[in-house]
Amino acid sequence: MESPSSGKEKARARLSPLAFCAVGIAVAALLTLHMTWVSPTVSQKLGGRTVTILSYLIFYPSILGLFLAAFGSGKWRWGAFASSVFLFCWWFALATVAGISMGAVLARHPTSYLIPMSYVGWVRIEHTDDAAPLEFSKGRYICRVPSNGVLRTSSPIEDGWAQDEYFYYSEAGNLRQLRATGWGEGGMIWGNRLEQRQGSRNRIEFFYVGSEQDFRRNSGTPGS
Repeated sequence: MESPSSGKEKARARLSPLAFCAVGIAVAALLTLHMTWVSPTVSQKLGGRTVTILSYLIFYPSILGLFLAAFGSGKWRWGAFASSVFLFCWWFALATVAGISMGAVLARHPTSYLIPMSYVGWVRIEHTDDAAPLEFSKGRYICRVPSNGVLRTSSPIEDGWAQDEYFYYSEAGNLRQLRATGWGEGGMIWGNRLEQRQGSRNRIEFFYVGSEQDFRRNSGTPGS
């Protein structure tokens, strides 16, 4: 007849493999989550809800793995315990970095804004159905602003974070980069904002091109 202590030991020995199964789920979710930050295409297709689910599939299986490994036994116990701790810390670090430096959980395709040389004033980009899409090249949208500062396009505004770029461009094709900075740092791009008019699905983005002094004089008058 099997002793109670022997039965408990067998039960504990089964917990360690279960802990590794939980770790495996968390690893798969973590690798998929990385793809949403590395590939804007994958990120946009999955969407914010999927990213939230992936975060749950990292967090809770990691905690479950810690719990099972703590009460398990055998040679797999400490490996499962260490893997769960590592995964939880990795997830926490990624979530913190995403929240602080990115400000969003999704990656999007970056945009290069090309603005006519010497243009100063508000730029207005209307995202509407009855217009041509933006040029897309080498993983970036190319937004070529006309001389009046108003552009209409059917390309949607993607949600998420990306490193956009702003340039003055000339008819000869020369580019001069414009920096978006904080106050007092010599920037030329200010007041980025999004609007959606009541009763309309169209979204409008605004930003101001010019010196900080110019922007302060015109900050309340976005293009109409």
